[in-house]
Amino acid sequence: MAKFTSIAEPTTALYKEKGSKFLAFAFPVQNLEEINARLEELRIAHPKARHHCYAYKLGTSHPIMKANDDGEPSNSAGTPILNQIRSAELTNILVVVVRYFGGTKLGIPGLIQAYKTAAADSLKIAILAEDFEKEQIALLTTYHKLSELQNFLKKRNVIVVAQEFNDTCILRAAVAIEDASNLKKKLLQLPFIQILP
Repeated sequence: MAKFTSIAEPTTALYKEKGSKFLAFAFPVQNLEEINARLEELRIAHPKARHHCYAYKLGTSHPIMKANDDGEPSNSAGTPILNQIRSAELTNILVVVVRYFGGTKLGIPGLIQAYKTAAADSLKIAILAEDFEKEQIALLTTYHKLSELQNFLKKRNVIVVAQEFNDTCILRAAVAIEDASNLKKKLLQLPFIQILP
């Protein structure tokens, strides 16, 4: 099983330098949609902040990583944040540092130090959690077969991460990558289930 370490719950830390405030937020995340939602939440919560710099890492075998400077000089914000994620050997994590400008320019070395320290502070206070890589499977069924599908998944310790109800029911299930193929074979034997792409 491909295990990895992330954080158990969100954390927040504050770092101050020459009047500027650097609010660091660390979030456990599972996918890009969750990352985008967290970024939007912070933009709404901190509309007067000058910068919302961030970095994230998703997955272990083929990790997706991104660093964003959000208008700060190139590689002065997002990269130091990403380096803290790498240094802590974490994955499925988003770290955002929101900067409120204090009137004094810090220069590139000062920015690197500030973003690095803020990110590190948010990770130092985090409770770590071990998890395993999962594949999401989207399943389509009818309302009258929904409870049967839910029971099938529950008996196999499959986590339902999202549900959509319209004319039909769509369940999104998360399963260990190494168990996904076997589960799909069993699901295909059920006449009331369709696996969506």
